[in-house]
Amino acid sequence: QWKQLAGEKGGFTSVDEEKTYQERAAKILDRFWGHKHFKETQPVKMPDFPQLDIGEDIILTGRLDWLEKENDGYHIVGFKAGEDEGRDDSIQLPIRVVLTSGILEINKIRASI
Repeated sequence: QWKQLAGEKGGFTSVDEEKTYQERAAKILDRFWGHKHFKETQPVKMPDFPQLDIGEDIILTGRLDWLEKENDGYHIVGFKAGEDEGRDDSIQLPIRVVLTSGILEINKIRASI
């Protein structure tokens, strides 16, 4: 997968920069697959960039990192790749909740980082 967006195509300015990001990505993937929950839980399939027209020329779209089915609803998990665990004022997860709720036509959605 990495080779498809390597070098300039992936936005890297040098071989060293790309190597740094590649090593960081490998650590993130090791941590992810080392987590028992994600080994045992199947994600719900969604289109890569679903779109929801909420009117007044506003269309929500985005990519969900992880979506799983829970008892009578769904759980959205947003992963953070950087050292920053996300800002408290970020509206990314609430937008994903509205988007997913509209696409799946369900109101019982939990979201976490």
